[in-house]
Amino acid sequence: DPAIYEAELEQARSALALSERNFKRANDLKASGAGTGRALDEAVAALRNDQAAVTLAEARLAKTQIAAPFNGVLGLRRMSVGAYVNPGDMIVNLEQIDPLKVDFRIPENALSSAKVGQPLYVTVDALPGEQFEGSVYAVDPQVDETARNITLRATLPNRNGKLRPGLFARVSLIVARHEHAVLIPERALVPMAEDQFVFRVVDEKAVMTKVALGERVGNEVEIVEGLKAGDTVVTDGVLKIRDGSPVSLLSAAAGS
Repeated sequence: DPAIYEAELEQARSALALSERNFKRANDLKASGAGTGRALDEAVAALRNDQAAVTLAEARLAKTQIAAPFNGVLGLRRMSVGAYVNPGDMIVNLEQIDPLKVDFRIPENALSSAKVGQPLYVTVDALPGEQFEGSVYAVDPQVDETARNITLRATLPNRNGKLRPGLFARVSLIVARHEHAVLIPERALVPMAEDQFVFRVVDEKAVMTKVALGERVGNEVEIVEGLKAGDTVVTDGVLKIRDGSPVSLLSAAAGS
C-alpha cells in the first residue's frame, strides 16, 4: 500500500519548495548587503536537508513496486491480495524459459577437454526422441574433492518453450570432431599386453592387425591407425580364432 509513502513524499517536496525559496531570499539579501552569512549558511543547510528528505521518500515509495529483474514466466501465486509479507517471503516464482541453463559434471581427468564455447546435446525423459543443442559458457575453477569431478554450465536455447526448468537432462559433450572417422564395434578388439589388435578379413583369412585407438562413442571405438574405410573385420568370436584362420563371410540375409 503506497498511500503513506506517497503522502510522505508530497510532504518532503513541499518542505523542499519552501527551502528553495528561503535560500533564494537569503542569497539575494546577502548579495545586497542586507543579509548575514549565517542566515545564508542556515538556508543552504535546510535546503540540503530537505533535498535528502525527498530522495529518501522517493526511495521508500519505489520499494512498494516489485519489478522482475529479468524477463520470464510467472508460476503459481503464493500470496493472496491483502496479505502481509516480509522480506524473503515468496510471492510468486519467476522462471526464465529462454534460454535455459544446464549444470553437469565431468571427471577431473577430462579437464583439458572442457572449454567455454564447446557444443553439446541434451535429451530429457519428458521429450523422448528429441535432442536440444547448446554450448558451454562457464567452467567451475574448483574441483570437487569428494567426487573428483568438475561442474560445467551451459546455455540451451528454448525459443519454442518445450523445455522447463528442473527437468533431469542427459548431456553429451562434444570434445572433438573427426570427419570420416573409422569406427568399429568395441567387441572386435583383441587386447594383448598393452596393445590392441583386430582380425581383418583378407582373402577369406583372418589377419591379426595392430591398431591404434581414438575416441570411444557408445559401443564403438575409433581406429586412427591400422585400418582404413572399407576393411572387413571379425566382430564375433574373436577369442576362438587365430592369425591365418579361414573365415567365411555370412550374407546380410543370413543375419550377419
